[in-house]
Amino acid sequence: QVISLECFFKANDDVKVVFIDILLTNLLPLILCITALCFWILWFLFHRDTNFRVNFKSTIVIMFFLVHPSIMRKNFAFFSCRELGDGEHHLIPDLSVDCWSEEHMNWIFAVALPGTIVWVLGAPALAIVALIRNRGELDNMSFRAEFGFLYSGYKSKLFFWEAFTLLRKICVACLVVFLGVAVERSLQALICFAILSVSYCLQQKYNPYMERPLNNLETNSIIVATMTIYCGLYFVSEDLSRGSQLALFTFLLTCNLYFVIYWMIKVGDKLPTVFRKKYPDLFSRFYKLRHGHSYRHEYSLAEIKPNSSSRSGDLLV
Repeated sequence: QVISLECFFKANDDVKVVFIDILLTNLLPLILCITALCFWILWFLFHRDTNFRVNFKSTIVIMFFLVHPSIMRKNFAFFSCRELGDGEHHLIPDLSVDCWSEEHMNWIFAVALPGTIVWVLGAPALAIVALIRNRGELDNMSFRAEFGFLYSGYKSKLFFWEAFTLLRKICVACLVVFLGVAVERSLQALICFAILSVSYCLQQKYNPYMERPLNNLETNSIIVATMTIYCGLYFVSEDLSRGSQLALFTFLLTCNLYFVIYWMIKVGDKLPTVFRKKYPDLFSRFYKLRHGHSYRHEYSLAEIKPNSSSRSGDLLV
């Protein structure tokens, strides 16, 4: 969270900041929808673009799934409570709020619960259902432009794999929020470890991405997350010495740094290709400045080279 609402709103006895936060969080998809609609209407008026519907839908899909993790986290956090020394349960995002009080319950039924049903569960489910119902249109350019963000990069038979990714995130979030008080931390970690282990087995069995580097990235991310949870079990133990804690922390830090560096290397390998496809002319200029000739000229030489042994008569034909 980059911006805190506490910087703009002062808490008072009437409406607390946490209530304003949950309200704005659930209004965010509507705000994004209205913003995208206004932008593409203006774009259509000035450019007369005939792809208004496709552009609008694709923008909504991309923006919603980018903010979906934040919406899920904020809504689930509104159900997360902790018992303090006074024997009462207080809301973790704002400990001044008594859990399950009349005020808290009103905001749950009015905002948090509908937001969870509609945005956290309903909207992604509808998107996945739309993919399944239109699985015969996945290669259609218009449909790909609208929903390609959800299945591009996956194998054609596993176009629905994003549903498993969302399900894993929701299960982990529910585990932290709804079982955080009912069960011990060690049991939470074991359940989370089981979820990640199942995800790893499915990833290894199906390799859902078309490109091998993406499968390797996903596999490594699950491994690092699993190792983090597993090592975290030792921190729950009170018998762990200070030196052992430091050793585990160093190991976890090394694993996570390895993944970040590995991710940066793989992204760096793909950037030139993406840049060349998106901006071929600009890429050719940079390439020519560095190598003295256009990359197109190099590709032309590579294509001619296998035929260099051909007879001159063949080249004239």
